[in-house]
Amino acid sequence: MIFALVLIIDQQAGSKEHRDVKKLMQRFTLREHQPGMHAPLTTETPLILNDTLLINRGQLRHCYRHPTDPGVVVKVPSGTRKDQLAANLKEYRGYHDLIRRHGQLNCISHCLGFSATNRGQGLVCECVRNEDGTIAKTIWDIIVYQDDCDLDSILKVTREFCSYLIERDIRLFDLNLKNIALSRQNNDTYRPVALDL
Repeated sequence: MIFALVLIIDQQAGSKEHRDVKKLMQRFTLREHQPGMHAPLTTETPLILNDTLLINRGQLRHCYRHPTDPGVVVKVPSGTRKDQLAANLKEYRGYHDLIRRHGQLNCISHCLGFSATNRGQGLVCECVRNEDGTIAKTIWDIIVYQDDCDLDSILKVTREFCSYLIERDIRLFDLNLKNIALSRQNNDTYRPVALDL
């Protein structure tokens, strides 16, 4: 079964989704780092994020839909503590380390760069969606809030995903049920995607 999941992920490397990630990364190419900046920025005008765009609140960051681009999300610090302010840069560096070590991965949400926002510096990342276009839910949201979820199927996908990560030595920032999205496919299966790296 683990081999089947790996095969599916490997087959997707040449898929439309893979090409779309490359296009997104080109749109959010980072400018050269300037002295005095905490990290490079991608936009001159700050993005305006409001509660209608909020997807989820975490301890370190809040995640918002991008106000004009449905293909990406923006993660901003949830407060002013040092760990909250450092979380985006930590994920960005971890993402680039993963890509350097493993090449293109389809099991993670890709980091595309930084953008100024009205809520602090935001990390722009790929938005994980279901095949029908809706935003994918996390394992936590599915098992806690969805009465009709197929728990056996979710457990199976989660075990296979964890085995995949372990076998390839893919180390993630914060692996928990709230940081793994399950993208529902048209054949009623799930494709797991790590959200925090």
